[in-house]
Amino acid sequence: MTQAELKLCSLLLREYFGDIVEAIGTFLIRSGPQPLRLIAADTGLLLDQVKKALCVLIQHNLVGYQVQKRGLVEYEARCRRVLRILRYPRYIYTAKSLYGDTGELLVEELLLNGHMSMSALVRKVADRLTETMEDGKTMDYSEVANTFVCLVDTHFVQRCPLVPEGLDTPEVPPPPAPTLVLNEKDMYTVPRLNLVGKGKRRRSCEEEDGEHQAKKQKQDGGSTEPPPDDGIYWQVNIDRFHQHFRDQAIVSAVANRMDQTSSEIVRTMLRMSEVTTSSYAPYTQPLSSNEIFRSLPAGYNIGKQVLDQYLTLLADDPLEFVGKARDSGGGMFTVSPGIPGHGHPGVHRGGEVRLPLCPDLPVAPAQEVPGAEASGGFCHDPGEGSQGHALQNALGEPGGPAGDSQNSRPRSLPHLLPVHRERAGRSAHAAAPLLQERGQPHGAPPV
Repeated sequence: MTQAELKLCSLLLREYFGDIVEAIGTFLIRSGPQPLRLIAADTGLLLDQVKKALCVLIQHNLVGYQVQKRGLVEYEARCRRVLRILRYPRYIYTAKSLYGDTGELLVEELLLNGHMSMSALVRKVADRLTETMEDGKTMDYSEVANTFVCLVDTHFVQRCPLVPEGLDTPEVPPPPAPTLVLNEKDMYTVPRLNLVGKGKRRRSCEEEDGEHQAKKQKQDGGSTEPPPDDGIYWQVNIDRFHQHFRDQAIVSAVANRMDQTSSEIVRTMLRMSEVTTSSYAPYTQPLSSNEIFRSLPAGYNIGKQVLDQYLTLLADDPLEFVGKARDSGGGMFTVSPGIPGHGHPGVHRGGEVRLPLCPDLPVAPAQEVPGAEASGGFCHDPGEGSQGHALQNALGEPGGPAGDSQNSRPRSLPHLLPVHRERAGRSAHAAAPLLQERGQPHGAPPV
């Protein structure tokens, strides 16, 4: 890690968590894994202060721990995770664009608290939404819970690892630190909760009667049962947000290089594999041309033979965003998110994989304009500074025709989630000359 990155991590920790947490985090970044006693001795802080600071950092997934062979627990800072704090506003804005105000507040609360249970998160967000509504209107818990389920189903939110049950036995002494485990099948499984209620407004008299409220809560605390999802916590899946940004950049690059129809085909392929392919996978799962044809947006007037020609053009393109894995079933195609020539994966026309995917693929930010929340997509400007031109400049590739050359207005490129029905508007057939060279049949439907 460079000195500039280390200084940036220190400033971020101080701004968000205070001086004590910043001192502990900076020390761990500089010195590497260290045990608790040594952290307290070298930083000059009290042992209790060090423990609380480590709890905060672990809560936000900024520090991890590991039990060594001799039973000593060492704590290690996650520097890259600290730098991701800079992207928190973009994560929140993306959730707002896809799921409205409810999705925005759900992601914001999870980022502010590190991880929370579903029941506590739904109540907190419902209360915040009720505060912004007109008098007499409230937000139902069920509406917030439905949005939370959508975030989990699309993998933007995932479960946190848990301590396995059955470890507290008198015969076996407890380990120095628990080992957190998580079954992959349960990572995106939402427990069935009967959350009935509505958001509550904060009354002005509560501040004056603070002691009375605290006393009442203390009296009721003995008889209150734990929530049904007690011990199940959720966190933001940052890798999924990065995958979403990367997919947007790929669709924009294909639209700039070829035309809108090509970008719609790639968008469909990415949408089909967005939750079935790992964020770090070098390429998506192979999809047959028949599957792609059936998954195209309803009303998109494109024939099967024209689709096959488009897929062939995309597979032969030097950018290699689309690769042909094998010829069975009319051809099996994949999408490779890497940049050829820059050490990232690319599926060759023979189906070979170059290198593992780099998790920190640089993505140029999409241009966000007013009204994107309502349309559920980002507004893409095909002019200078667009995502496709950024990738073309990095590759040294000349920019190809991007849709209708007579219409230079920004185009709305919808996101890759299937929960929205916004579709990209069709543009002029910019790939017509290429299709004619490959023998497009006479009378083929326009695309």
